[in-house]
Amino acid sequence: MKNKIKLFTFFLMAGVAFNACEDYRDQFLDKYDTINYFKDSGEIPIIAYNVGEDTKYQLTVNKGGSEIESESSVQVTTMTEPVLQIYNEENYTDYVLLPDNAYQFDTQTVTLTEEYPWQEIEVVLKPDVIIGLDEISGTYVLPLELINSEDSINSEKRYSFLAPKIMTPTVFFPESLGEDVIFTAEDEPQISFSFSVAIPSDLDNKWELDCSLEIDETLVEQYNQTYGANYALLPSDAYTMENVATILPGEQEGEVEVTIDRTSLLFGNYVLPLKLAGCSKPEFEIEEERGSFMVPVSYTPPVPSEIPLNADMVSSNADEPYEGPIENLVDGDTQTYFHSVWSIDVFSPYGHYIDIELEEEINIMQFAYVTRHNNANGAPKHIIVYTSSDGQNWNQLTDITRGLPQGAEESYTSLVYSTEENFRYVRISVMESAGGMMNEQESAFFALSELQFFGELFVE
Repeated sequence: MKNKIKLFTFFLMAGVAFNACEDYRDQFLDKYDTINYFKDSGEIPIIAYNVGEDTKYQLTVNKGGSEIESESSVQVTTMTEPVLQIYNEENYTDYVLLPDNAYQFDTQTVTLTEEYPWQEIEVVLKPDVIIGLDEISGTYVLPLELINSEDSINSEKRYSFLAPKIMTPTVFFPESLGEDVIFTAEDEPQISFSFSVAIPSDLDNKWELDCSLEIDETLVEQYNQTYGANYALLPSDAYTMENVATILPGEQEGEVEVTIDRTSLLFGNYVLPLKLAGCSKPEFEIEEERGSFMVPVSYTPPVPSEIPLNADMVSSNADEPYEGPIENLVDGDTQTYFHSVWSIDVFSPYGHYIDIELEEEINIMQFAYVTRHNNANGAPKHIIVYTSSDGQNWNQLTDITRGLPQGAEESYTSLVYSTEENFRYVRISVMESAGGMMNEQESAFFALSELQFFGELFVE
């Protein structure tokens, strides 16, 4: 009985010890004295980048079993095409043997010992050959098999099918849009920031890659259409920047520093539109969908003083007769609200709007609001701001779709905007809210709790 207990304890401790290893030998202790197998068996997808060089892959052969002190040898060989065909028929697979010139591997005998119970063998794949192979309905593989061992070979782990997927290496911007760079006349004259250029994270980078950058003016219009804005190209004398991003060996990203100088800028909104133009290693292509990067730059005048609003200064084309009168916008109480019309249809090219009439002309402005306190279904999603000197002829100042709050009783403060011409009237047009569009196809509405306005006549 004692001998049985000792024997059980021995196997239990051995099982715990083997469980701490990464070679999974404990899976076979109860069945075999010694057993050989591939650590990674079955179909093994391998991403291989076509960089003009071979791809090396390390495949591990393990030894398991109860007699861990024993030495075992096993051969690793490539399956022949007839053997592979039999495997396909028996296992309902569609593997196709890679041609001899697509890889480099010779049959090897691996010796496994107590000190070295696992060994790595190297397989060389040739992406430049594989990428040119004819398209097939099956899957190209390098089928490897364990054979000729005096010890057992695990039947479920005796095959490894290396299935290469050849990728063209790319260079790209990790982000398509940088954070807004915002200057005021009171800030330091220069602001510096950096952005990155990258290559795929799973690519083993052995090279120093120089990625060239260019300005692409067509991106300005693309930015304006995407964000409903009216930004201009950032003048070349308003920034300094290296036109090359360098990615060092072993790294996946390279940084470029940009310094923007506002001293040559007029008040306004600008875009720095960049595109990748090429890479010093010709095998790398520019990733089409991530080949451009834009940085919005705003140079705004100082924050103007608040102009207190009263009910006589605000009006709307879309007052709702049953709730939310316009004076609630300026009563200082966020528990009341203005609600645009919902009981009848109001169609206007300006949507539903609020007009502000000022006593004196200004040329810089800012506005802020709070969404309705108890319901967010009327929170604005698209606002266009207009200015006018006579209340009849309107000039678009800005188009806002980004950063507008969509929750109940949330605050929004706009940028500071400036105009070349002085104005005395402001129209805040809501074109879309959380409830829908305000046009001939949809008759949605908007609601706000409070509205504040800031403005002055600024002379630089």
